[in-house]
Amino acid sequence: MTTPRLLRATCPDCGVTRGETHTQTCLTVECLHTGMPRASCHSEHAPPLDHDCGNATWDGRWPGHDECRDFGWHITWDPATEAWVRCNSDVPGSGPDLGRLREQAIWNSQNRTWRQRRAVLYGRPRSGGRATTEGAAAHLRGWCTRRGLIVVAEYGTAGHAELCWQAVLEDLRAAHADVVAVHAVDALGPTPQQVSARARAVEALGAVIVGPGVRFDRAGLVTGTTAA
Repeated sequence: MTTPRLLRATCPDCGVTRGETHTQTCLTVECLHTGMPRASCHSEHAPPLDHDCGNATWDGRWPGHDECRDFGWHITWDPATEAWVRCNSDVPGSGPDLGRLREQAIWNSQNRTWRQRRAVLYGRPRSGGRATTEGAAAHLRGWCTRRGLIVVAEYGTAGHAELCWQAVLEDLRAAHADVVAVHAVDALGPTPQQVSARARAVEALGAVIVGPGVRFDRAGLVTGTTAA
């Protein structure tokens, strides 16, 4: 049975009631532009502010807690290691892993919620035959899961390589996915020129390439050609 989600009558920091605007010094309220704590936007260590944080109202919900619960992203204290460790949201005494949420999820400023990033998996048949190729795909799926990515499609391990790549780009254009996950950079193509061209195509659509064998140089360009 699902535990009901209770709403707090007042903000735990600034004390405003539901429907009221948080005070400017409130430490609980999020920035409406980034989803991060608003106080972090105005920290002395923060870069120059290039956006309006907005004036959020208290709606009775702790920012990010519902999403962590829905995603199963909680942490609990492990006495054996004396450290916080990740766990599922149904573990008694656990709390929301807000650090993971802010690092791995995407903020939707329209409805003030976080969502998990969506990935399309792309690869080419690897030397070693079908078993090697399928093993690489399984490893990549696990890698994505550990990083909070939802895999929405897989392309390239069978079928015409160019048609599969065009299907990847179409998913990005249609906003079905946010990232392209590859087991290694050489999955993008057999030559550095093709790797660069495909990386630019992904970047032009506002997406990024990720994966266990993906590295970036100082200019932010995808580099490396071997599996991790």
